[in-house]
Amino acid sequence: MPPTIGITSVLHKAGDLSLIHVVQACLSCMKENILFARYGGEEFVIALPGRSSLDGQAFAEQLRQKIETHPLVVDGKIIRITSSFGVASSSGSTDESLSHLLHLADEALYAAKRGGRNQVHVYT
Repeated sequence: MPPTIGITSVLHKAGDLSLIHVVQACLSCMKENILFARYGGEEFVIALPGRSSLDGQAFAEQLRQKIETHPLVVDGKIIRITSSFGVASSSGSTDESLSHLLHLADEALYAAKRGGRNQVHVYT
């Protein structure tokens, strides 16, 4: 029986390459005045200052399609990657915190995942 560490190592490599692949796909769509940052393990935050939730939804859909239609190839194997997005927009209130806005986006993300994954959901 092969050692578990070998399997873990291969999965770790594929996971790292998947993250890099997703970042490269996202960066290829970025324009000026867009903030893109890793938020957690495989979660990212994108801020589109001065844009509406409809703009955010359209941009997230563009990224989702790019990620889905450009598979990763590792050691000759095709790895299809899908993504889910949660979109929230600021109310513009000075009392609104970044933490609150991230919470709303996270709620929308989990709604997208509950809805079947590989989709964009806007917090309403």
